[in-house]
Amino acid sequence: MLKDGVVLYNALDGEGRDAGAHEVLDACAGHPDPSNTYHHHDIPPCILSKVKNGTTVLVGYALDGYGIYVVKSANGALPTNTSLDACHGSTSEVVWNGKPTCIYHYVATLEYPYTIGCFHGTPINSGRGGGGRA
Repeated sequence: MLKDGVVLYNALDGEGRDAGAHEVLDACAGHPDPSNTYHHHDIPPCILSKVKNGTTVLVGYALDGYGIYVVKSANGALPTNTSLDACHGSTSEVVWNGKPTCIYHYVATLEYPYTIGCFHGTPINSGRGGGGRA
């Protein structure tokens, strides 16, 4: 779930393809699923554009409870997949509960799978029948 209240699904569409490359998305890179649940498959430009260069910002949570962060360098670049683990995360210092804390977290990139490659922890049951949620 993203902090703006929109559901974050994994990076795949219903046919198992890269959703960002194959789905029809609105101006904020979201769209409804067949049950009419509006969602994203990555961190949308509407959120990315609000993160200042040189900062790290918590933008949501995965079903295993770990935070999803946008990390922008001083020139506004996002990390690449090569700097992250298999689950698309990292252990580094981020602001957690208002304090700089060294913890594991997922990191948004512009490369597939965009936010979460696998769960680092044990995901909770969303109570909504699964279906691609990150």
